[in-house]
Amino acid sequence: MRVIRPASSADLAEWVSSSWERFGDEGFPVVTGQGADDPPGDLDSQPRLAVSLSHLSRVLDFRPRDLTISVEAGMRMSELARVVEEAGLWLPLAAGAEERSVGGWVAAAPVGRFDHGFGPVRRHVLSCDLVHWNGTVTRWGRPVMKNVAGYDVVKLLCGSRGRLGLLTAVSLRLWPKPRAHREFELRGEILRDPKSLSNGAPPLDAVSWSSMPRAGTSPAASVCLVGGSDSVEGRAEGLERWAADADLEIREVEPATGPTSERPARPGTSAVYRVAFGRRYLVGGLKD
Repeated sequence: MRVIRPASSADLAEWVSSSWERFGDEGFPVVTGQGADDPPGDLDSQPRLAVSLSHLSRVLDFRPRDLTISVEAGMRMSELARVVEEAGLWLPLAAGAEERSVGGWVAAAPVGRFDHGFGPVRRHVLSCDLVHWNGTVTRWGRPVMKNVAGYDVVKLLCGSRGRLGLLTAVSLRLWPKPRAHREFELRGEILRDPKSLSNGAPPLDAVSWSSMPRAGTSPAASVCLVGGSDSVEGRAEGLERWAADADLEIREVEPATGPTSERPARPGTSAVYRVAFGRRYLVGGLKD
């Protein structure tokens, strides 16, 4: 399989533009994402191209005082987490500091633990640079906290899985690194109702549900509190009181190495897409 590794967004746009008509008639599929070197085996047997943005991995603009950072889409999430952490800041990653690309994270928009308190992926993304499948390059949004001009296309790109084009640069919103981090495990019959944690419990920053409890056991949920020391301490006391009133078993557990390390990295976690040019614009999207 041939792998295309553009050195810049301009190179990528030029390649897409020059290949549009030729691949439009052939329905030639293109695989993008970290899995380019090892694509899913259930794709059809047609010859394939892989587009890798591994050379687009620079920090374009970092403004710690403004809590924003702009990076190229090929940067790995682990590298982004390292750069942000060194500045004393934090990005509530949806799936931990995995070896997926920033562009793949935005395009896949996975659900994560901290979505409960900090919002989904689309809340973290301020602007995107996009190469459309006809070679046109556009920029949506602005790397500022408040931006109300025009349509909010950025939110549409989050979770688009490559249907609208290839992301080449992303601007993200950051948060100050939490001073305190405590995790608790809750267990009880009341947790069979997903709304139970919203009825009387203090504000929670992360929630993970046990989707398949063992036979004879009560459903369980893992919750996380992050923020200032006083805030976390006060909410922890409130959570314990609420659990006692709701007849829930509560147990504090040792937190992970940090708020950005929710679960271990897994190989092949980037989104992988099979896209066809022209009439067969999108054949399907697969998450490896």
